[in-house]
Amino acid sequence: MRNREKLADLVAGQSGRQQRKQFVRSLKETAVRAVVTASVTFAVGWVLKRMFENSVADAAKEGAAEGAQQDVAEQNNAGKASHP
Repeated sequence: MRNREKLADLVAGQSGRQQRKQFVRSLKETAVRAVVTASVTFAVGWVLKRMFENSVADAAKEGAAEGAQQDVAEQNNAGKASHP
């Protein structure tokens, strides 16, 4: 515990119980901000990932539907061409 106090004094550039408490409080606040930042970053990334996945799935459905329509049109045109 004493080493931690010495380190806090050294980093804070001051001595005394109040300065150590203030330094530790600022470390805790920084840690909380880091957790909040990481959480928000994760949430935004997850939302963007879901949006991208949905976009890709929608594009695949549209492509499949267009491909099926083309197949039907080609079959109709082939049937008409074989019957004069």
